[in-house]
Amino acid sequence: MAAAWTNITDAIFDHAKARPTAVAVVEGPTALTFRAFADLISKTTAWLAQQKIKSGDRVGVRMTNSADHLILSLALLRMGAAKFELSPNHTPKQIEAITRKFSLTTLFVEPPMKTYRGARAIIVDITWRAAVEACDGDVRHDDKTGSPWFAVLTSGSTGVSKAVVTHHSQVLKRYNELLAGYGNTGIISSKDPGTALMLGSLSFAGFHGFVLYQLIAGAKIVVLPEFARFYDIVRNFSYYDNVVSMVMPDLCTVFLSCAQKGTMLLPNVRALISGGQPLPPESKKAMLVSVTPNYHESYGTSSTGWISALHPADMARRSESVGRPVPGMEVEIVDGQGNVLPANKVGRLRCRSATTSESFVVPEETSEEGFRDGWYYPGDLAMVDSNRFVYLKGRVSDIIRRRGVEIYPAEIEAVLGAHASVNEVAVVGLPTRQGGRALVALVVTKGAPQHEELVQHCAAKLPEEKRPGALAYTDALPRTANGKIDRKKVAELALQAIRRSRTQVRAPGLA
Repeated sequence: MAAAWTNITDAIFDHAKARPTAVAVVEGPTALTFRAFADLISKTTAWLAQQKIKSGDRVGVRMTNSADHLILSLALLRMGAAKFELSPNHTPKQIEAITRKFSLTTLFVEPPMKTYRGARAIIVDITWRAAVEACDGDVRHDDKTGSPWFAVLTSGSTGVSKAVVTHHSQVLKRYNELLAGYGNTGIISSKDPGTALMLGSLSFAGFHGFVLYQLIAGAKIVVLPEFARFYDIVRNFSYYDNVVSMVMPDLCTVFLSCAQKGTMLLPNVRALISGGQPLPPESKKAMLVSVTPNYHESYGTSSTGWISALHPADMARRSESVGRPVPGMEVEIVDGQGNVLPANKVGRLRCRSATTSESFVVPEETSEEGFRDGWYYPGDLAMVDSNRFVYLKGRVSDIIRRRGVEIYPAEIEAVLGAHASVNEVAVVGLPTRQGGRALVALVVTKGAPQHEELVQHCAAKLPEEKRPGALAYTDALPRTANGKIDRKKVAELALQAIRRSRTQVRAPGLA
């Protein structure tokens, strides 16, 4: 069947024919079989046609996780609309900027979310399902007009989000490659699809891809709400067997804090995959011991899907890496002029495969990130060892140039993160009055800051030119709408903390 699929939703409709009574979506006390799920997607395409939505229209969806969100999102894909998933955490100003930048014609929003200038707003509330069920028909994209596409937004950590053109055919090929490469790991399986817990927003590229791959495989998607207490998430894992789930690294940190010595926190998990940014090496090892022995880590981008994956068998010896490239993915490390570097040298990562996207919706190539000569440059610093394991060293834009030396914050963060008192840390370079850069670490500790111990730890583990000139403390690192560290805000918070305190190591001459 997979060879005949040209629209992402074709897989769901095939499951509806082959396994009509199998459960596709669970939300609270209700469940939808694949037959009912496909029927609602069909009816929604007819409802969308009534709203004058057609193939190629650029539309935004700003909704929290729900079965209705899945139904609407898949119906837009089925009819060939260019769908943009917007984060519920985006501010009104960010939504308006995205709407203008990408010429969105319609926004689907939930109450009490406000409407926005420049685009028609359609409210999706608790009466929406009834309106859809009253419709009949099925508007499927005509393959003869070309492979339909949707947009995947970047995190927007450096300004208004970029948007990557992603064709349905690319997603289907990525699914086939993951199935061929990782079918024996439990991450994905068409023979034993399992239960996929949906813990992240569809606006985040990693979770969007995860949900699509699991639906294509025929998994049961369990839509979980935002929880007031993190332990409620742990409790929900215990309700289901044969569980596959993708999580952000900060949730892994919560899992570790909930784990009891000598017991496994999530014994029912078939595969738990973290993505977005790497966990500290010691945390990865701890996940295998205390949370689940089936913990995996993925590294990818909005433009490529997964680039590499680190599996349990390799985690003990290669915990500092993000694994080997996924099947079909070619990875190289190059210098600033594009010359390929040998193994174990840090440089700019570039990658390519038959499934990599080819362009942004709005052209915005930079020297750090973009599509050039058949390669995609995600803007990451990395090295690859002789066994093809990839080690991330930060972002090209994060490089701190100090006294003629290029300093990679990730190296310093790894050293500080290895201290038992540190929960997470971000290192930035702040300008000094003398025109140079001062290294400053913003640290989240597990209890009261052990300041003098951290100072001695840095002195013992780091050469002088890489030691932070100041250590500042905060309750949590600021993050973007998609959960990545917001380094601009880190710099602001660090400077504020240093100016308030006289007890920390001080970086002289901060501007």
